[in-house]
Amino acid sequence: MKKRKSLILPLLGLLLLACAVCFVAASLNPATRSADTGEATINAVIDEGITALTCDEAPFTERLAATSSFIDLERSSFAGGVVYFNEGYVETEYFAHKKLLEDSARFYRDFPCLDQLEIVIELEGRQYRTDVSQADLAGFLAVDFETLHADIEQWRAFLATVDKAKVEAFAERFVAIEGALAPAQEAAPTQAVRALQAEPSPTTKARPSPTVINAGNLAIIKVEKDDEYVDILNPGAEAVDLAGWHLLSEKGEQNCALSGVIQPGQTLRVWAAAGETGFSCGFETTIWNNSESDPAVLLDPQGVEVSRR
Repeated sequence: MKKRKSLILPLLGLLLLACAVCFVAASLNPATRSADTGEATINAVIDEGITALTCDEAPFTERLAATSSFIDLERSSFAGGVVYFNEGYVETEYFAHKKLLEDSARFYRDFPCLDQLEIVIELEGRQYRTDVSQADLAGFLAVDFETLHADIEQWRAFLATVDKAKVEAFAERFVAIEGALAPAQEAAPTQAVRALQAEPSPTTKARPSPTVINAGNLAIIKVEKDDEYVDILNPGAEAVDLAGWHLLSEKGEQNCALSGVIQPGQTLRVWAAAGETGFSCGFETTIWNNSESDPAVLLDPQGVEVSRR
């Protein structure tokens, strides 16, 4: 009995040693750490880029140019504390309110030295404005912009909290509209609506228009970073109106507001700058990172991620 016990103890010791070796080997295996390490590296690069921003006109203008092609750089100014978004940046009033909230937070995150910033978004002849101060916005959102400035993961966590109720509360407190229609005044029908309402000519046979919907199973099927374009496919049976859809470069946070219609089975090529065919975002600089992970992300009009590649 003593001899059997003397053999068991060394075997248990060897077993524990083998387990320890396996644990260390697994922790050192690049395959088990690549995903976490890659994401951490990307986040570190983004954090470094944001924290390197200085409170001056030149970096402010460069940041605006990289944020959206719809920003009017001639009317926007660091010294004047104002950012103008031209017509086409948003398609609905709700998204004007949502972007005023998110972009105010974004620029206070990027430049926490700013005490107050006015943001103007043009939509259908009206101007949606907010000049909420950094202190008031921080209190309303219950965030610290210095923390967001240094941590992209905290920023992403904040964006996930921006829901409809918060957008509506922000709009009620901090958004003003210039050029709005009087309450009893109805908007004049657009040219497209007038065309649909018009009676067919006696000599022309009316033809049914294709059904166009604002939601669909669109998919990013190709990202060509060297040539700066993304291909988006509509695999469905109905045309999809791109009003309110956005294509994002996740790493650089560039936002391209899409427009137009993708017919069933059609593939739309979206260029970061300008292309001979397809849709052009109009960015003045490249937006896709060729050396590191930089997914293209497609958001529907409700801000829901539909596809990424």
